[in-house]
Amino acid sequence: EETDVEKTQEAMEKVLEARNIIAQVRKENLKQIREIELNNTVNFFNECVRQYARPTEGKAFDSMVETAQNSINRSESDFEGYLKDLRSKNFDVLWRQDWFVIDRFKYLISSPHQFIDKRLFAELSQSGIEHIKKDNIDELREIVYRLSLIQLNSGFEDGLLDPTNIVRG
Repeated sequence: EETDVEKTQEAMEKVLEARNIIAQVRKENLKQIREIELNNTVNFFNECVRQYARPTEGKAFDSMVETAQNSINRSESDFEGYLKDLRSKNFDVLWRQDWFVIDRFKYLISSPHQFIDKRLFAELSQSGIEHIKKDNIDELREIVYRLSLIQLNSGFEDGLLDPTNIVRG
């Protein structure tokens, strides 16, 4: 047991050291990283989302991009908020699309290991399948939302770099 505690402590120290190195590299390259993140978000909107957006949403998105770009140019700290808003706009537009809700549901149920409550996951999965068969997409949206509430980790930024995930991995 003592050896395990020592190994765990040593691993946690290495994880902390790695996180500090990542933070330093990010700080040194912040402008370039922000440019890449903004470009990726804009490209996704233009290639995948704009066709489904209302004209007012497209204009609002373009205006938000300009604001985010100005934030990068002035090295302001509010860029992350602008980027989050842009990504939310992408999601909001897609969320109205029935095919997106169905695809999102299928994606979620393809990884049952990512859900905390296995019984609820099974119930929601079965209910979602029934809603797809009945073409009841509004109810399916509710199922997708409820699944997201019991999902452990939903992506790279949502926990991949947490020490517990690295040590367990």
